[in-house]
Amino acid sequence: MLQCGTWHPSGTLPCPSTHPIRHRCLTVLNEGSYTPPAVNGFSAASTSGKILARFAWAVVTVLLACGCGPQSHEVDRPAQDTESVLTEDEALRLDALGYLEFAPPPPDDASTGVVVHLPQLSSIDYVLLTYPVLARAELVDSNGDLVWDWKRDFGNWERAVLTANGDLLVVATEATGDNRKRHRVLLRLGFNGELLWKRQLPVHHHAVEISDGRIAVLTSRARRLSDPEGVRVVLDNGILLLSPDGEPQEEQSLTDMLTANPDLFTFRPVVDEDGKPARDFIHANFLHWMPGGKLAAESPLFDATNVMVTSRKQDTVAIVDWVRGRVLWAWGQGEIVGPHDACLLTNGNLLIFDNRSRSLESDQNEQWSRVIELDPLTRSIVWEYRGNPQESFCSHSRGTVQRLSGGTTLIGSSNQGRVFEVTSEGQVVWEYRTPHRNDKGEAAVLRAGHYEQAFIKDLLPR
Repeated sequence: MLQCGTWHPSGTLPCPSTHPIRHRCLTVLNEGSYTPPAVNGFSAASTSGKILARFAWAVVTVLLACGCGPQSHEVDRPAQDTESVLTEDEALRLDALGYLEFAPPPPDDASTGVVVHLPQLSSIDYVLLTYPVLARAELVDSNGDLVWDWKRDFGNWERAVLTANGDLLVVATEATGDNRKRHRVLLRLGFNGELLWKRQLPVHHHAVEISDGRIAVLTSRARRLSDPEGVRVVLDNGILLLSPDGEPQEEQSLTDMLTANPDLFTFRPVVDEDGKPARDFIHANFLHWMPGGKLAAESPLFDATNVMVTSRKQDTVAIVDWVRGRVLWAWGQGEIVGPHDACLLTNGNLLIFDNRSRSLESDQNEQWSRVIELDPLTRSIVWEYRGNPQESFCSHSRGTVQRLSGGTTLIGSSNQGRVFEVTSEGQVVWEYRTPHRNDKGEAAVLRAGHYEQAFIKDLLPR
């Protein structure tokens, strides 16, 4: 099955009040909702201010207080400032910039379904496809036949993954009420499609079950930072741990973790179309909990308290220490552009989807994408795949990648509506093209994940 990381330590994670990068503890206030920690100010002369002064785009002073001592779980409401607070619709708009719903399929062939299949070389069992605009997930087999599906009549499903017991976790947005106000939710559906629970949370792009049954999700929330032009509101991304029932337990800010070790990571300048510092300057899109075990004996990067994330706007793959709240390793600036997905392989290398694009409209976009395998210890690229011709594989946003048990690599070219499997030599041995098209013939954008036969067979009705 698709497993993006494990969690080994037992018990409650520490939240030491003496540590300079404190954990952000959350309290559930109502069913499906929560309130973030209070916002207070640090002086520009503080340690955080000195670190953030190294930013190329601003001298940033962190204004978020942590106030989450190990015996205190009370959460204050932040002061409301109508000039500096992002509405949820505005936050959703910023999160969605550069993401399509439909896109032109590869121009060489209008065929759909499985168009390439070499069974003697392929390792495909079942592929889970998420269609954001359709609010739908489909499970197809190696022949492209629909085996199972999940859907709702409204909303947008950013990504769906299966848990160890076959439940479906869905990062989604929904529009409710007479004014159709949008909000972000995390859904847990049974394999049969029954809604087990729904939590209204600032979930962003990705959620994954970790080995103790808890759920780790990326978040995106408004936060006040100061720069030479004054206080402004940005979208800070974070990692939030939930109970198996979806109750928030603990969260940490990626801004705080990335700035905690300036010798390892420096923010690159990110500006909007008007030349001003961008509010969405991290845009994390994937997380992977490290496995510990044998790999951790080779390097502490793989300890079971570490998390790997990808940042589209920072051209970065980073590994952060969850307990200490600081970045341990970062790579990518000057090497990759707008990455999505970075999974750990059994040999300790990282598999990364390099989009070669940070937005759909930029005139600096490459017209091709690639997948690379990186040795994180030597920081060297040991393998890569590009299309042949190069432009035949290009997804300016989204994208998924996974190494299969037979040594082949499954690639989801989201903005082409296609999923394909390649050998280490670059031969395409399986390819599926979505049949979901709009009235212009454009393919529905998708994400893909592979699951092995033994896992799925136990879930399907007999």
